[in-house]
Amino acid sequence: MSYSYQPKIARDGLVFATDAKNPKSTDYKEDIVTDGLIFYTNSSNPKCTNSNTSAIDLISNNTGTLNGGMTVEGTDWTFDGVDEYINFGNTFGNSIGDNYTGDMTISVWLNTNITNGNDGIFYTGPFNSSQGTISMIIAFDLLFFRVKDAIGYYDIVTDFTDINNWNQLTIVYKSNDISNSNIYINNTLPTQTKNFTTYGGEASGWPSSLDFSGFDTIIGGYFNSSYLFDGEISNVKIYNRVLSQEEITQNYNAGRLATLPSITNQT
Repeated sequence: MSYSYQPKIARDGLVFATDAKNPKSTDYKEDIVTDGLIFYTNSSNPKCTNSNTSAIDLISNNTGTLNGGMTVEGTDWTFDGVDEYINFGNTFGNSIGDNYTGDMTISVWLNTNITNGNDGIFYTGPFNSSQGTISMIIAFDLLFFRVKDAIGYYDIVTDFTDINNWNQLTIVYKSNDISNSNIYINNTLPTQTKNFTTYGGEASGWPSSLDFSGFDTIIGGYFNSSYLFDGEISNVKIYNRVLSQEEITQNYNAGRLATLPSITNQT
């Protein structure tokens, strides 16, 4: 299900609405998809920030530590690409556990300063110079959606060179089905390539299960603290299912109209 404005009101030109009887006005603040939502943090939501020292996942009430002296600037988390990232610890990973055979969708709103570096956006893993179970990376003017199992890691890749603009980036993991695992930029499905990198031997194909137990959830980095994001991130959402393109479009429109007022004129 998804929340919407409960009363029948005129929405043409509407840029702000709040209603104490509407759950999204008190929790998510935006008309996002909520069915299957298992992680939600948003720098523009006061319930998700704590005195510029931590971020909060509203689903589990888990706290992420802001590292490197990073702060909320305006309504966004700003990362310097040097030593700033958010670490939510292993609470989320432990809640998913090992041998996870379900699906997953991860969505991030960001504004990057560079695309030709090697920068992590989102990562679940040990963060000790190892590939993570799931990562979202901007590197070499490409956007990578990477998953890892015991055999190797697997990349879905698309071109990405858009700097100094806000974009919603969404990765969809369909267990044991690479054809329906994709990257979306804003609400569109770009041309993308899909390939395997093995640790030796032959890849068995797109993973049917993933391990998360004991792994940290990192926003603004991957692999280790040398591969950090340079730019702004506003919110991160994780779902335990595949979102349709229509639902991704709903989240995109909600982000444009509610979470990020500075981009309401973006099409």
